[in-house]
Amino acid sequence: MEIGKFKILYLWNSIVKDNKCKEFQISWYLYLMPKITFDLDLIRNWGHIFTLDINLFNIIALNIKKNKETDHAGLRINFILLGLDFDYNHYDIRHWDDENDKWCIYE
Repeated sequence: MEIGKFKILYLWNSIVKDNKCKEFQISWYLYLMPKITFDLDLIRNWGHIFTLDINLFNIIALNIKKNKETDHAGLRINFILLGLDFDYNHYDIRHWDDENDKWCIYE
């Protein structure tokens, strides 16, 4: 049984510059199973990750995630309105070295 259809309408990626990458995507996701919920979460873990989640009955949703000193640290924003999904990512392509408290260096 098919419960959803997904289609990418627009996709843009930046060229990696100074170890940073930007992405923007618009997609259409038709989800045929109704879900009646209301979620509001504000989470902060380890002082390095901040997350805001808002979902109103799968009609409108917002997810914002900001992290630092983690692998691929950066900002991620997702906004959904009636199945139209907007995603923006601005992140670092490097990995974080927890033992040395700095970005990993590969030779």
